[in-house]
Amino acid sequence: MKHGKFVMGLVFIALAALFFTACLNNGEKSKPTTGKTPDSPAVPVPVPKPEIIFGMAPGSLVNYLAEIDSHADKFIELLNKIQADGRELSEDDWNEWMGKTYLRSPKKLNWNGRTFEGITEIIAALNSVIAVSKSFKLKKKRINLRFIPFDLSPDSDWMKINRDKLPGMEIDFIGHIKTTIAYNGEFDIEGDMPHRRTCEPDY
Repeated sequence: MKHGKFVMGLVFIALAALFFTACLNNGEKSKPTTGKTPDSPAVPVPVPKPEIIFGMAPGSLVNYLAEIDSHADKFIELLNKIQADGRELSEDDWNEWMGKTYLRSPKKLNWNGRTFEGITEIIAALNSVIAVSKSFKLKKKRINLRFIPFDLSPDSDWMKINRDKLPGMEIDFIGHIKTTIAYNGEFDIEGDMPHRRTCEPDY
């Protein structure tokens, strides 16, 4: 009888041990794993680039830039004249005053958050500006130059632009001019003026 009680005691101890181990295992499963987290990918450190400054040598493009200045002055003179006359700007006025300038065929006009394209729309917008203005003055000009690389291939930009040009009169780049005009507000107007290899404007 004592032997039976001894065996029963061992069985009870074994079951208790298994139960205790199971509880420990369950508890361990509920804990977050403490293994190593994967390293985050290395962020590449940008390599500083050397500073590059572009500029023009003294005397470069003198005639070309002087023409752009004179064209901008002429445009402001036209606006002030129309405003002083108390009338509307017409296409005839435009052709007479701006026909040989970078604004002969203006690309677009930006005013009051709107963009106007085509000479009819642009003149109508300018008349709206003139109606609420007192006087006009130049605020700033920005000139972007697009180089036309020399290329005698039939379909190249060089040939499309210069096919009928005389030697020395070829267009080697095109300036895109954005002019900001101030009155009691401001607007931008944009136009192009090609540059010839003779260092003169082409218009």
